[in-house]
Amino acid sequence: MGLNDKQSEVIDLLVLGNMSKEAIAKSVGVAPKSIYNWLNKNVEFKAELQRRTEVFNDTRMGEAKKKLAVHLDNAINNIIEIMNDKDNPKRFEATKYLIDRNLGNTTTKVEQTNKTENEDDKIQDIDSLLEELKDDIIEEIQEDNIVIQRPKKQGA
Repeated sequence: MGLNDKQSEVIDLLVLGNMSKEAIAKSVGVAPKSIYNWLNKNVEFKAELQRRTEVFNDTRMGEAKKKLAVHLDNAINNIIEIMNDKDNPKRFEATKYLIDRNLGNTTTKVEQTNKTENEDDKIQDIDSLLEELKDDIIEEIQEDNIVIQRPKKQGA
C-alpha cells in the first residue's frame, strides 16, 4: 500500500525528536490520534520509522566519530601524561581507563561458588557463605561471653 506524504513527513519529524506528537500533528495537518494510531496499529509505518531512525542514528554516530577522530591522538597523549604523573591525583583513573579500553572493563564483583559435601553437593554463592560465617562468629562470641569494647568518644 505504501505510506502517504503526511505519514512520511510525520516519520521525519518523529526521527528528529525535537517536537511532541501533538506539535507534529498540528504542523503536518493531521489529528494527534492519527499519529498514535499509526504508531500502534500500522506495521508499515512502524517499520519505516524504525528504519529511518536507525539510518539517522548511524549517520549521527558517523559524524560524531569523524569529529572526535581529529582530537583522538591528543586525548590519548593527555591520558598517558596524567597516567605518568606521579603527583596527579587522577593517575589511577587514567591508568584504569587505558587498561579497561584495551583489555575490557573489569568487573567489581567476583562470582565464586563452593560445593558442600553435607548438603547433597548443593552449590552456594559467596554471599550465602559469608552470611553463614558471620552467624557462626556471632554465636561463638555469645557462647564465650566475649566483650568487645567500643572506642571512647573524644571529649567524653
